[in-house]
This record gives sequence, C-alpha cells and structure tokens, in this order.
Amino acid sequence: MPAPKGNKNGKRFSATRQPKNPGRKPSRMNEFIKAFNLEDESRQISREDATKLHVHLLGCNKAQLELMARNQDLPVSIVCQILAIVDDIANKKTDTVDKIADRLYGKSMQPLELTGAQGSPLIPTAPMSRKGYEALLNKLKCGA
Repeated sequence: MPAPKGNKNGKRFSATRQPKNPGRKPSRMNEFIKAFNLEDESRQISREDATKLHVHLLGCNKAQLELMARNQDLPVSIVCQILAIVDDIANKKTDTVDKIADRLYGKSMQPLELTGAQGSPLIPTAPMSRKGYEALLNKLKCGA
C-alpha cells in the first residue's frame, strides 16, 4: 500500500525496507542510573529500614512532618512520602498510610464466602431432575 498523500517522511516500512537502527532504543533510566552511580548498594534501603521509617513517620505530628519535609538533606522519596501523609492529614484520609503498609507488609487477606444462604452450597451437590434443574436455572436468571 503506498504512503498517504501529503506524506513528507517517505515510504512505509516493510519486510525489505527497514530503519537504519532497528530494535528497541536503550533505556534512558539505565543510562541515568549508570551516570549518577545509583547502583551503589549503600544508597539502597532495606525492608527493615523502610519499616523503621514508616513507624517513625506514623509517630510524628503534622508540625514535625512539615519540618522534616523542608529538610534539604532528606532523599526525595522520603520527602514525597512525608508530603503525601501531610496532604492526607489535610484531607482527613489514610490512603498513603494504607498504601505504604500494603507495600511493606503485604495486603491483608480478604475472605471469600463460598456458600449460599444459611451456609448451603451455591450449587446443589445432589442429583436433580430436569425439572429441578430448569427451576434452579429460572431462579438464577430471575435473581430470586
């Protein structure tokens, strides 16, 4: 199929017509990490340190959090968490605290109820007649 009318960039790619540099471009994030030596193990935070930080932040009041957020020596990730908590305080929410806790400790299990009314099974286990099956099917369709 020819290129659309008014196309100034040339022809479409095909099996025989390929770009000079095919393939995926290198990740700019990996270049950034290498350029600023961010692979250094001393810059990484362990789960234990993250837990201690979370507990410490939860023990602070709003004024202490705002003071910590103005500290120029803190890493950006910690300042972002502090500002999100302060914002949640202003909006009377606990979203950030919940998300941090889920990330550190894992989401809590949510039980699923696999029984019908009064503990009866959802699908009857006893053999049933065709009429009984049709009645059950009609009951399910009607939502009764």
